[in-house]
Amino acid sequence: MFQDLIKKRRSIRSYTGEKVSKEDLECLLEAGLSAPSAKNRKPVEYIVIEDEKMLDHLGKFKKGTAAFIGKAPLAIAILVDKEAAQVTYVQDASIAATFIQLQATDLGLGSCWANVLGSTDPEGRSGEVYIREALGVPEKYSIQAIIAIGHIDQFPKDLPPFDRKAKIHYEKY
Repeated sequence: MFQDLIKKRRSIRSYTGEKVSKEDLECLLEAGLSAPSAKNRKPVEYIVIEDEKMLDHLGKFKKGTAAFIGKAPLAIAILVDKEAAQVTYVQDASIAATFIQLQATDLGLGSCWANVLGSTDPEGRSGEVYIREALGVPEKYSIQAIIAIGHIDQFPKDLPPFDRKAKIHYEKY
């Protein structure tokens, strides 16, 4: 059931050394490609990264908080064509990335989203420039996120309950 899936999905930053199967990778990519987009423009594209050296390099695109990418057996960079979806490219990419993460959870895999927007590498350069150079991404694409994916090594603690009354408003704030 979908409710169970969304409650089960967590940000996983610790992975076993086991590779993600080709079948699971294809399932993850199909989920991203199936995500809705404004006016069905489908402006989102993906770069699959499995090379250990590149994963380690990408884990350094922002100061210390993306190192988990270098420990994952797989990462998917989420790119979006800014020319094809000038107004909705951030939302289109976010929906596609979320579909991939939910599919990973459904497959029993762990994933963690590394946000690119506003990031800086240890030298103070834009994280997006760092990734663009590493992966050869053309300028017309915005790099929104890198999702690390792998078999779960350590599951995080349960999330604390949230106050529904403080978060949900009816009719007016």
